[in-house]
Amino acid sequence: MRGTWSLAGKPLHAPEHVQRLSLLVGRAAATAAPRLRELALARCQLRAAAAEVLMPALVQNTSLTALDLRHN
Repeated sequence: MRGTWSLAGKPLHAPEHVQRLSLLVGRAAATAAPRLRELALARCQLRAAAAEVLMPALVQNTSLTALDLRHN
């Protein structure tokens, strides 16, 4: 579905993976289309440090309406 990114179950515990994701989420906020509306990060082994890296990009993305962080 357009606007939905699912990385559920993909391990994102490595800092470089989270940095790349943060960059992509930030870029999605800056482009006209496609807009990122839903982001599924369930079971991605995210840690507190990863959340700190990802948070600024999530905050600036005004089109995001659903964020799934279950089981991290």
